[in-house]
Amino acid sequence: MRAVVWTVVSLAARVLPPPCAEPGDFRAGRRSRLLFESAAVDFGTVFAGERVAAEYAFTNPTAEPLRITGASSPCGCVQASPSPLWVGAGESGAVKASFVTDGRYGPQTLRIHVRTDEGDGAGATLTLRGTVRAVLRPRPPRLLLGARAPGTAVDETIELDAIEPLEGLVAEPRGVDASIEGGVLRVRAVAPFAVGTRFGGVLMRFRHVASGRDLETWIPVVYTVPSPLVVEPAEVDLSGGRAELVVRPRWPGVASLRALRHDGMPLEVRRRDEGGAARFTLIRRGDAWEFPSSPRLLLDVDPPELGPVEVPLYLYGDE
Repeated sequence: MRAVVWTVVSLAARVLPPPCAEPGDFRAGRRSRLLFESAAVDFGTVFAGERVAAEYAFTNPTAEPLRITGASSPCGCVQASPSPLWVGAGESGAVKASFVTDGRYGPQTLRIHVRTDEGDGAGATLTLRGTVRAVLRPRPPRLLLGARAPGTAVDETIELDAIEPLEGLVAEPRGVDASIEGGVLRVRAVAPFAVGTRFGGVLMRFRHVASGRDLETWIPVVYTVPSPLVVEPAEVDLSGGRAELVVRPRWPGVASLRALRHDGMPLEVRRRDEGGAARFTLIRRGDAWEFPSSPRLLLDVDPPELGPVEVPLYLYGDE
C-alpha cells in the first residue's frame, strides 16, 4: 500500500515530490470567510516511515454558501482532502490531511492551502508541524536513475544507516530486485521494452528495539524509458505546403524505424535513408479541411513494443 501511495504522489509531482517550499513562497490571496477551529496541528514526535493524519474542522459562519475549490501543499509528502466541498450557511466540515514521513527527519513545518470561490485568490493556510525521528536512514533515500535504454540493467547500492538499535530487517522489492548484504541494500533495475516513467522501490521492514514497534520505510526507485526515436523537428508545420522530417534511433541496435504512417491524409511522403537516419520530405497535396482536427504522423518502431511514436502536424496560416 505504501508503494502505491508513493507512486501516486510521485506522479502528481512528475517524478518525485520536490523539497517543500519555504513558508514565504506559498501565499494565499485574501483570507477566506471559512472559520477554522484551529489552523495548526502539532503531531508531536513520530518515527520516520509512519503515516501522520490530521484534521482541521471548519464552519461557514456567513449567510451564504461557500465552495471549496481545492486543498494542496507545496510539499508532495502532504495530501489534503476537504469535505464537504459545498458548505452551506452555518454548516461545518473538515480538511483531512495525510503526511508521508518516509525520508524526512527532524523538525517539520508544512503548509496546506485551502482555496475557495470567494474571488481574489481567497483561501486559508493551515499548518502541520512536529518532529520525525529517524531509526533507519537509507543513504541515498531514493534512487533516481534517469533515462535508460530498454534492456539496460542498473546496479546500485544504498547504505542502511541504523540510527537506533533495530532487528528483523527485511527488504520487500517492488518492480526491482533487491537484497541486503552486511548493512548494504543492493538494488537492480532492468529497463523494460515499454516507453514511459517506471516507478518501483523497496519496502524496508524492521522492529525498533527500544519501543518494540514494527516500522517500515519506503525507498523509491524511479527511471524513464524515453521514446526510442529522435525526431527533428518534434512538431511538423505544413503551413507552407512542404516540410522535412529526420528520424534516427536513440540507441543503435536497440530500436529502428520500420515505417511512417499518415493514415490516408493528403500527403506525399518521400523517404531517403542517410546512414543510420531516415529523412522524410512531406508534401501537402490537399486543403486544410481534408486533414483531421488533430493530424499526427505515426512512426512504427521495431520492436513494436516501443511504438508507435506520434508526431503532431500543424497547418497554420491556411486561408
